[in-house]
Amino acid sequence: MRKLAILASCVLVSVSIAQTSKPQIEVGYTRSNTFDLRGGGRGSLEGLEVGLSQPVIKLPLIGEARLGVSMLFGGTMAKSSEKGNVFRFSAMYMTPNAGPSGFYGVGGFFYGSATGSSFDSVTGFGLVAGIGFPITKGVDSLGVPGVPKLALELKMFQGARAHLRGFSLGLSGRF
Repeated sequence: MRKLAILASCVLVSVSIAQTSKPQIEVGYTRSNTFDLRGGGRGSLEGLEVGLSQPVIKLPLIGEARLGVSMLFGGTMAKSSEKGNVFRFSAMYMTPNAGPSGFYGVGGFFYGSATGSSFDSVTGFGLVAGIGFPITKGVDSLGVPGVPKLALELKMFQGARAHLRGFSLGLSGRF
């Protein structure tokens, strides 16, 4: 797992250097599906998820391909039944903005790993689908430097393991 994390970090750094587009930072609330615990019973992970993604290809009228990493800190919210972490390495496609509100679609795949003390560690591939709504659309047209382009995003994660499935509601920003 450590080698995979180092490899993903190297890829993101090299892509960052090669691109003039700025990275996207994501912060939000994520909840996994319910899964079996090692000592019996059922639990889930929920809490703060932070992520960073970088555009690899950005074409007008076509959309944008991104590579990213994220980490769910399970147990950071009061309601979480279990403590543990979920690491995700993702490749996602974002559609161009549409409609008067400028909403966009998100789709792609990820490789994830869930670890914790009360459940067996799992890894696996999965799919992600979601929708985003820009919330600073009017501010963008002012051209004020340093004002991030913010969006509210809702994503659903599907995978073979319940630890890696769930939903995320978060705020993404491009600075």
